[in-house]
Amino acid sequence: MNTPFDLLRFVTKALCNAAGGGILGDLLVDVLPGVAQDIWQRWNEQHSREELRQELETIAQAEGVQIRMLAAQLVQEIAAAQSPEMQQKLESYLIQLPAAIRGSMRRPADPSGTTVPAGLVPRKAEDLLRFLPPRVSRFKSGEQPLPGVDWELERLLGIGGFGEVWKARNPHLANAEPVALKFCLDTAAAQQLRNETELLDRIMQQGQHPGIAQLRHTFLSADTPCLAYEYVDGGDLGGLIQEWHHTQDGPTPEQAARVIHNLAEIVGFAHAVNPPIVHRDLKPANILVYQENSEVRYKVADFGIGGVAVQQSVRKTFGNVSQGQFLVSALQGSYTPLYASPQQMRGESPDPRDDVYALGVIWYQLLTGNLQTGRPGGTLWQKRLEKQGMNPALVGLLADCFEEERDDRPADGYTLAEAVTAVLDTNKAPLISQKKLRPLVNRRRVGAIALATLILTAFASFIIGRNTANRAIGMANVPTDPQLGDTWINSQDGAEYVWIPAGGFTVGSTSDVVENAQKEMLDQCPECIDYFKDELPQRAGYVNGIWIMQTPVTTSQYVACIEAGVCDSPSFEYWDQDTLKVSKTPIGGISWHMANTYADWVGGRLPTESEWEKACRGTDARIYPWGNEAPTDEEEDRIFGNYIVGSFPEFASPYGIYDMVGTTEWTSDRYNWGIDIWSLSFFRAVRGDNARCASREKSSPSEIDRHHSFRVVIPTN
Repeated sequence: MNTPFDLLRFVTKALCNAAGGGILGDLLVDVLPGVAQDIWQRWNEQHSREELRQELETIAQAEGVQIRMLAAQLVQEIAAAQSPEMQQKLESYLIQLPAAIRGSMRRPADPSGTTVPAGLVPRKAEDLLRFLPPRVSRFKSGEQPLPGVDWELERLLGIGGFGEVWKARNPHLANAEPVALKFCLDTAAAQQLRNETELLDRIMQQGQHPGIAQLRHTFLSADTPCLAYEYVDGGDLGGLIQEWHHTQDGPTPEQAARVIHNLAEIVGFAHAVNPPIVHRDLKPANILVYQENSEVRYKVADFGIGGVAVQQSVRKTFGNVSQGQFLVSALQGSYTPLYASPQQMRGESPDPRDDVYALGVIWYQLLTGNLQTGRPGGTLWQKRLEKQGMNPALVGLLADCFEEERDDRPADGYTLAEAVTAVLDTNKAPLISQKKLRPLVNRRRVGAIALATLILTAFASFIIGRNTANRAIGMANVPTDPQLGDTWINSQDGAEYVWIPAGGFTVGSTSDVVENAQKEMLDQCPECIDYFKDELPQRAGYVNGIWIMQTPVTTSQYVACIEAGVCDSPSFEYWDQDTLKVSKTPIGGISWHMANTYADWVGGRLPTESEWEKACRGTDARIYPWGNEAPTDEEEDRIFGNYIVGSFPEFASPYGIYDMVGTTEWTSDRYNWGIDIWSLSFFRAVRGDNARCASREKSSPSEIDRHHSFRVVIPTN
């Protein structure tokens, strides 16, 4: 007769049959494929897949006392002939099963992991390995394993090569947030972890990014070294990949690319630190997935222990990995060697391009749904992806990620994110969110929201309609096939634009250039030192083709916008509209909002930081628009003086663009560490106040400064 816990019964019998294979120790993982086959054979003889789904849910929802009583009963019934030590191990293993099932089932749609969609029900014996713990846990729920520390273990979150991960709470503080405690059980790995104090300290200080699971505390002096990380209530990317491919058709190529874009920006934040912080163990199991405001969010976990995990995995790999060890970890997206670059496998020093390699493997797994494969071989896989509708440019970028040589991969996370952006054009976001409003009971509030929505929609339609009309005016007679060196006159304001073709260029400065700049500015502007560090590291960038103004917007051009009833006048005493309406000096006293209004009026927008920097320095990584030789004092006086635009052709950029330095020019980007990245910063980035093309500063978007100027770009898409 079938019972609600037949699966537990079959697990117990299969483990007893495999007792000689190492059930008492870590060798259990080696015999798990046979255990799974035994369980599957017993199940198939008597049960349907729907019954299996229901029982997996029942076990996942079992409470602690219930599962302990049931485990003890099954062990006494089935394993009475085993030794007391064996019985204790079997009982402990069965108690872990609910946590293992919940861990495999946790996903944004169900962070608790207590429901099992039909699409995720095992179809073969191998699928059961996702629910079978690789060994018996060392710690138990309710313990406080850190001497003198109040953290009490609440729930086992996972067991892996590094050790055990537990959700823990402070029993004395009801409102204290829980943490994820990661215990390092391997003796050699524990010693290596204790040697990583400098890196761990840097991560605690500089790893403050919403996409990075924060390292809260270290307990390296404990008998079992432990790290306390921020607890994230959700699943991991491995589970999400399984769900996408088993309950749906999988993510579209664009959806997969956007996931990689998000992840690349997160790790790019760490790569931009000087010296770069490299994760070294990126894999689906280390990418936490959760829901916030109905949107899927990602956090990269385990910064600081990646090097330990990789070395441990390399040692095991070269010591031969059993089928069980590979399958159990691969099916959970945690088999490190699949994601480790060739350089990591050879033990070379860490490099941001190692993380890029891992992101490439994850990207491929997102597309295929197969967590057991790493970097694909041959070339036919590229053709298959293109046949499935993937943009050839994305396929080529994916192939670049796991090139054999580091130099052939994107330089870091930011570079990869920018390259993905260049293909997807992520800047094209709707003005009004398309998310549905939550149902509200208060009719007065519903009416107010409906009215506000109508106003916003009407305003958005007006802005979109006006922008479309202006763009049509501005783009009239634009060359359809522009070439390098081409110019064009915008009929809206009479400004001359220069064509910059799509392509790569160098972003940022080298450390020696930054050090020299810091020395020069230390006495004059001590606070400016913070800006210099944001030029690091120097890396590869990419922008699409654009038309950019050859000079900054002049006073006379801006006056025309005022007289058209579109732009506001600068609020400075020196402003005299009648006198300055014929002036060819750069406009000053312009806020970021005012600059955007003008750009919209002529059918364009403000340049991104990347677009501005490429226009300034070209593709040869020069320091200044004119080359690498610093300006003399006399030249600086001329550059930064009050001048007529285009007066100094000798200081033009490689594209023949004038006056890139000498005023402070607004860009469209928010100011943050690195260039063109996802940012929570309130400030906007400004360029040109220093003669170096890579120099950056920030300013409030509403700030009025007589030196704030701007120029406009008109993109080709």
